[in-house]
Amino acid sequence: LSIGTFYGDTPADANTLLRKRKWGSFSGPRGPGFICPFARCSECGNDMVWDEEDVKRGQEILRCSQCELELGPKLIRLTRSALLASPPDVLFTTTEMLNQRMSSDKFRGLFGIGVSDSPQIMLLDEVHTYDGVHGAQVGNLIRRWRHLSGAHPHFVGLSATLADAVRFMADLTG
Repeated sequence: LSIGTFYGDTPADANTLLRKRKWGSFSGPRGPGFICPFARCSECGNDMVWDEEDVKRGQEILRCSQCELELGPKLIRLTRSALLASPPDVLFTTTEMLNQRMSSDKFRGLFGIGVSDSPQIMLLDEVHTYDGVHGAQVGNLIRRWRHLSGAHPHFVGLSATLADAVRFMADLTG
């Protein structure tokens, strides 16, 4: 499976990361790099780093700051341009990014809109926060997305505090 993130800290391309330097800086034995804000090493739990030399070459490779784990472009997409060139199997995003970008001709395909393969699962984290006006807005966003994408995914909601989870998710997702 390939994964990617699509939110504010996802750079447009490698040059954007070099110019804006939104990710934390790293200095290690391989030289300088950028600490990935959304990935930790699955082997040892340390930071994953995109080495500056790889960034300059446009090679999307994350390496653990401590052990030998390496994630290449077949597994992870680090930039928006890589997401567009090869959409990942799993996309992590926010409801705000979905709301902003699902009507964009450029990015709508990442959300399963106008493409042949629609998403099979939508995972919603901390669903207990989707209440009141915000919850109504998220519910409407999900309905709009379902209509535009034609998707009929399995919805999974994560929360430790819902009293009636089945009813809550039914109300939220339609």
